[in-house]
Amino acid sequence: MSGDRERQRETITTQTGPAESAGSGSLISRALPKGIYAHFLLVDIASPVREIRGIPRYLPIKETPTFLGRNEKVQILLDDPWTIDLWHARVDLREAEGKALFVISPVDKARITVNGEVVAPGGFFLESEDVIQIGSAQLVFFKRDIHAAPGRKR
Repeated sequence: MSGDRERQRETITTQTGPAESAGSGSLISRALPKGIYAHFLLVDIASPVREIRGIPRYLPIKETPTFLGRNEKVQILLDDPWTIDLWHARVDLREAEGKALFVISPVDKARITVNGEVVAPGGFFLESEDVIQIGSAQLVFFKRDIHAAPGRKR
């Protein structure tokens, strides 16, 4: 396993408390910087409306923070009332060493896995093609930075 990936498993310090991460309204949403594009691809979910909504489904990340869950106020709605919390996960954009990095973290005591590993409360740096499990929902994360130099891994 590469050193970069090992560093991603370290606990990430968050700047907000539990009330803020649960969507209390005290957060300022910001559009993603120009040239940064990210999305999830929902590939599976055990939901009563699964066939109506269609799988796979493209779910763009347009701003940060982006919340995933069942609440009507989340940016990415995952509609399984049996395994997904109202405010289940949060995605933030962080800058480190001149790179824009996305971090996913659980809200309160929700459970999330990335590539089969449980995500700690501090979060996990996402890379393209990471597989995220949120309740019964399985998603794949993709990020593209059009400002990256040609030939570099995106």
